[in-house]
Amino acid sequence: GTYSIDARYAFPDGTPIGAQRLVAVKVDGTLVAQVVLYPSGGYTTWAYCPAVQTSVPLTAGSHVLRLEFNQGY
Repeated sequence: GTYSIDARYAFPDGTPIGAQRLVAVKVDGTLVAQVVLYPSGGYTTWAYCPAVQTSVPLTAGSHVLRLEFNQGY
């Protein structure tokens, strides 16, 4: 079927954590989307990033979904 990817995340403002984050979304090693996340205001202040990619096709069976963040924290 075809799926969308949504994200719910939290991280604070301030240096060095306050910079935006680039997240690569890969399925079975293939890049399917890149998402930019902005500080949400704190570790307990959640933000929502809706459907970053609305047509990720997945065949029947097992798949590996990998999120690669450009920075720590």
